[in-house]
Amino acid sequence: MIDSAALDLLEGGGKSAKFDVGTVVKGKVVSAEARQQTSFESKEPLFWDDGNPRMQLVITLATDERDPDDPTDDGHRNLYCKGQLLEAVKAALKKVGAKLTEGGDLAVKCTGLGDPPKPHLNPPKLYFAEYSAPSPVAGAESMLGDTQAPQQAAPAPAPSGPLL
Repeated sequence: MIDSAALDLLEGGGKSAKFDVGTVVKGKVVSAEARQQTSFESKEPLFWDDGNPRMQLVITLATDERDPDDPTDDGHRNLYCKGQLLEAVKAALKKVGAKLTEGGDLAVKCTGLGDPPKPHLNPPKLYFAEYSAPSPVAGAESMLGDTQAPQQAAPAPAPSGPLL
């Protein structure tokens, strides 16, 4: 039997969550994995100047979203976490003292736009996230431990009202 993660890889990685300012994406954590970033244009793997691979955290959520034009849409959405999005998820985990675990509830909101890092570049999106760990289950494995990431701009202010 081929699992859904393998099928996602064969079909191009599954549907991505799309964030406009004000958009909230929420659901149950299905999986999380570190994956090398790729060029949007060429799909080639990306590397830092020192030769190390540029990594990102890919979290798959089971959401209530469905594309009415896609009868095979199962509601799974991938969050490609790097930069501001990764920092928001890490802050949400730290706030509740938890590690990212299968079955946990994660909600992410795009709260606005930051300052462009250089002239003529798009401004970075700012995010706020909330996480709720699943009920304790014997043998549950954490999918995201303590990580170190480069310092980013200050996190976006929390939106009014809960996301979850």
